[in-house]
Amino acid sequence: MALMAPAFVGVVGLSVETGYWYFLQDKAQIAVDMSAYSAAVSLRNGDTADVARSKAAEEAAHYGYNGGNAEVQVTIPPRGGAGIGAKGAEVSISYNAPRFFSSLFSKDPIRHTVHARSQTKTGSPACILALNPDAGRAIELSGNASITLTGCEMMSNSLSDSAFYISGSADVDVDCVSVSGDVAQSGRAHSLHLDCAALKTRQPPAPDPYSTVPAPDLPSRCESIRDVSRSSANGGRGAYQVSAGDDGKVRFCRGLQLKSSYHFDPGIYIIDGGKFSLNASADISGDGVTFYLTGGAELKWNGRASINVTAPTTGPYAGIAVMGDRGDFNARHKINGSASSNLTGAIYTAASPLQILGNFSGEEGCMQIIASTIKLSGATNINHDCRKTGIRWAEVGGEVILVE
Repeated sequence: MALMAPAFVGVVGLSVETGYWYFLQDKAQIAVDMSAYSAAVSLRNGDTADVARSKAAEEAAHYGYNGGNAEVQVTIPPRGGAGIGAKGAEVSISYNAPRFFSSLFSKDPIRHTVHARSQTKTGSPACILALNPDAGRAIELSGNASITLTGCEMMSNSLSDSAFYISGSADVDVDCVSVSGDVAQSGRAHSLHLDCAALKTRQPPAPDPYSTVPAPDLPSRCESIRDVSRSSANGGRGAYQVSAGDDGKVRFCRGLQLKSSYHFDPGIYIIDGGKFSLNASADISGDGVTFYLTGGAELKWNGRASINVTAPTTGPYAGIAVMGDRGDFNARHKINGSASSNLTGAIYTAASPLQILGNFSGEEGCMQIIASTIKLSGATNINHDCRKTGIRWAEVGGEVILVE
């Protein structure tokens, strides 16, 4: 026993020391996994690569890897392996494992390195996006609303507990619903059909795809609809032809009220103040048209009006059929749709709430709704497969995963 004791103590000592090294390695692996995950979440939320690196370093420091004999490296995007080319991060942590009993045999440091890679899956496009970060019921589906979204989803950037609200007998068929806050429901008559596993709450806000689109310069002259329209060449019968002029822009001050048939030439039609109203007998059409609302101008479209308007497919206003001034927080827009309502492109009122009643959609479902808050209580069918319309789809943040 006396002869065997030193060998027995040596084996036990090396075993305990080796077990401690494995413990340190497991601890470091947890730290590096969390650091890589944190960096990918930061990137998904729209942060720069520098911010994502600092987030990863902060997470590593939380586990005690913040200098000394530890080294943290963050590479964005990943250099190779799983997740290469993706929006994600590669993180490594290197540290010196302490020697105890093994120091009797060697003084060389033991360097351990652990790795992790993360990536963000491609997000889904949002056909309906409420931008207001605080409003309750930022997206509200009520009454007999019948909403079908194909290949896209709804997104509310509101942090409210009722960021998405559904009530009445609303019938909704959508890929998914994502909210930055939470969901509220009233009653049991409504139905919500999702292709995803469940409603997604506490999600990062989706970016405004038109945030860089400039407001058009206002022409100095105000026109009336009579000034810029002419009778149909067909003996005066048919729609009035409305011209955007040589500059491609026309400004209507104190509102625009349409009661007859008008076909708008391509261009930007600016309504400065008042109401842009369509009464029951109005019939408006046009290709390559953008209506811009400013000076507190509000949409007031009658449900029996006929609408067949298509947004431009090229240029700075590509994909935008209706655009509201980003400073018009007090404007209120209301559209009453019908079976003959057909607006192809985006309705974009980032600062103002939008209410759509009745049937409203675009050609082959190519319409997008982006507003401060959105209330729908009619039939709306939207299809994401609209490659030639110029629409810029908002991307809902994808799932963050560890891939290595």
